[in-house]
Amino acid sequence: MKILEQINSHAHTAGVDFLVIGGHALNALGFSRQTGDLDLIVSKSDKEFWIKLVSDLGYKQVQTHEVFARFKPAALVAWPVDLMFVEPNVFAQLLSEAGISDFGCCKVKIPSIRHMLALKLHALKQRQKHREGKDVVDVIELLKLGNIAESTFRQLCEKYDRLDLYERLKEYCKSG
Repeated sequence: MKILEQINSHAHTAGVDFLVIGGHALNALGFSRQTGDLDLIVSKSDKEFWIKLVSDLGYKQVQTHEVFARFKPAALVAWPVDLMFVEPNVFAQLLSEAGISDFGCCKVKIPSIRHMLALKLHALKQRQKHREGKDVVDVIELLKLGNIAESTFRQLCEKYDRLDLYERLKEYCKSG
């Protein structure tokens, strides 16, 4: 994945951290899932760096929000890139439990399974019908892969206002 290799190289040179999230992170954790973009989570304090970097790599910014930016590649064969911006303290928490995964082109950090689960529940909090099915399947797989305690899952579901998901999916948790 050329874009990930380029991003990793530039970020490493600049001393700026990032985490791969989304479908590529799920694949790295062992859940085979189709994806159509490269999702990264970064600190809001580095927002200008990231927007400039991805733009300098030949990508066009097509969507921008306070916490999100989407980039379209010039070439049809390249991956679109989505950036999620989080508060520096949140990013530090994600980094503290992150693992390193080999993506073939380079080794990069991905969030822990527990943090991936929290990110999915945060997305599901928005209750977007077009995402619900795919994200619920991702939650189930993360629960299976992560050996997540039922009490931990309940706390996360409460935090993200999705107790309905806890009731539907608690059977996939480990006891305790």
